[in-house]
Formats: sequence, C-alpha cells, structure tokens
Amino acid sequence: MNYVDICPPSVVYRIQEADLRSSADADLITWVEVTAGRKCAIAALEPIAKKLKADSDLSVVDLFFNAVAGYAPMLDDTQKDFIREAYLHFPYNPAISGNYFLGLRYARIDLRDELKGHVRINWGFKDPDRNAATWDYYLYLAAMDEPGALDAISDKIADTKNGNDATLLLLSLADLHGKEVDAILQSYANDSRTADGVSGPGRPISKTIERLMRTRTQ
Repeated sequence: MNYVDICPPSVVYRIQEADLRSSADADLITWVEVTAGRKCAIAALEPIAKKLKADSDLSVVDLFFNAVAGYAPMLDDTQKDFIREAYLHFPYNPAISGNYFLGLRYARIDLRDELKGHVRINWGFKDPDRNAATWDYYLYLAAMDEPGALDAISDKIADTKNGNDATLLLLSLADLHGKEVDAILQSYANDSRTADGVSGPGRPISKTIERLMRTRTQ
C-alpha cells in the first residue's frame, strides 16, 4: 500500500518536502516511526529511497541504510527493488561502510557485481567496528555465499594475535548464520586468550564461544 494511504498528512508532507542534501533530515525515518508508527515508516522507505541521490547528505544516507537493515525482515520484493535503486544512485562511501553493507546483507540485496573494484581491500584493521570497510564487505559477501569470502574472514581471525581483537572479530562473525560459521566459531572453543576487562583481563575467548554457541543452538 502506498505511504500516502498509510501515513498521516503531516508525515506525508514532511517526506515530500524533505531535502536529503541536508543533515537536518538525517533523523527522517526515526521521526516517521515515532510520529506515525512502524507500518508508516516501512512504507516511507520507498519515497525516501527515490529521493536519495549522489549529493544526499552522508548522515542521511547512513541512517537510511541502517533503517533498511532494521526493517529488512518486513520488506517485500517491490520495496527491495526501490532500495536497490537507491544504493545504485548513491556511490559507495567507505565512511559509512558499516550500515551500507548491513542494509545490503540483512535485506539480501545482491550488488556484488556492481561493487567489484569499488571497495579498497585492506585487512590491516584491528577492530571490526573501526575503519574496517573490508570486514563489512566480506561479511556481506559471505552472507551472499560468495566463494572464498568466509575463508578470507577465517584467515583474518586466525592471523589476529591479540585476544581482545580476536574476540571482537568472533562476536562480529557470529552475526552470520550457517554450519560453516559455526565451525569457525567452534575452532576457538579452547582458546584461553582473553578480551580486555575494565581493570584487567576479561572473559576468555573459550567462554565467549561457549555463550555464542549456546544461543545459536536455541
């Protein structure tokens, strides 16, 4: 159903008048859900997607892709088509790689061919949440069953010596599903290295894996 038929007139007006070149509208989707509910917010993704362009403000785009990830289970194929077009209208930017690839991954939108050669591959990062566009990209590739992607992720974890860094990578990997992912996680079941605690060593990797595997089998 069209967002005009679902959302209140005041919300429809703001969506139609929004200038996505301005950071003032970065909270647009959040405002729509708070004001008119989730059903309206999901319907609003389509008109907002159509408004996204190469000159849209980066914070606006970042939060839009985050919303795509959050609403992914509720999106239909038509909505995903509009969102795919929005991705194509906004060039890949490593500054927002986290939400950029999270939206693609959760909505299972296949842009692998379009992205080839546009993501600079650099495995030199430590934290998967900081300057780790390569990690974000490969999580997406692995989620899309790209050959070799999960092997590359596994190699990165295996090459990581610091216990805290390894813990963060494993926790991030655990966002993916499948027997191959389970096998990688379980290979660290006896790892005695620890994450950083508040005032000293924290939880051993073995205990982190035990907790992760318990939740994955529920």
